[in-house]
Amino acid sequence: MFDLLYHWIDLIWIPVLFFGVHKQHRWYAAGFTIASIILVHTLSEIITSIGYPNGIIDYLYSNVHSRLLITSSVIYTLYLLMAHFSPKTEGVVFMAASLSFFFIIFVVSALIMVL
Repeated sequence: MFDLLYHWIDLIWIPVLFFGVHKQHRWYAAGFTIASIILVHTLSEIITSIGYPNGIIDYLYSNVHSRLLITSSVIYTLYLLMAHFSPKTEGVVFMAASLSFFFIIFVVSALIMVL
């Protein structure tokens, strides 16, 4: 039970980001959050399935999934701060910012997985 909870603890970010942003940006935030969660879990499963549960270099002693959860949580917090301070941003601009944060999560997570 705790393993299942640990594996899917980042689902708590979906309602936090959905209700934490301004009303006109909620669906962009929900799409960003769901896509990022899928990305993080896919990266974690790939690196674990090829036989490197602690990273390719094995520099850090924690497992990859824990590091990716911490990394994505920090980036979600930065995303929430960005969304809070941009209340009158147009939808297309907010979607571009969400896409930028998605790629930030991808690049940073890939670097963290190597360690």
